[in-house]
Amino acid sequence: MKCEICGKEYAGYNGFSQHVSRHLPHQEYYDQYLKTEEEGYCKHCGKPTNFKSLKLGYADFCPTTCAVQYSNTHQSEDQKRDRAAKVRQTDLDKYGVENVFQIDSIKETCKNSIL
Repeated sequence: MKCEICGKEYAGYNGFSQHVSRHLPHQEYYDQYLKTEEEGYCKHCGKPTNFKSLKLGYADFCPTTCAVQYSNTHQSEDQKRDRAAKVRQTDLDKYGVENVFQIDSIKETCKNSIL
């Protein structure tokens, strides 16, 4: 990795990250030298997204339900069924039920939090 400010080369991310922070905060460096035009905005609603890190850049979606809504509108019915089957299988493997809302402690937690 090469610092765009001074040209110094780094073999790994950690050294590069520490070096960059001497010049600018990570988000400012990312915005000036690495960010693309479409980055930083939710792919679903277009609102600004959060900066994650110098390595990861910006989140693809705003921190609401946009990621779920986007995947629901951009997946085929087969992909949706496959995802639901994986969730059911994970719940069976971890908790012994097909849906976590079949667990009494989860029901009780939900009931108490709604009150």
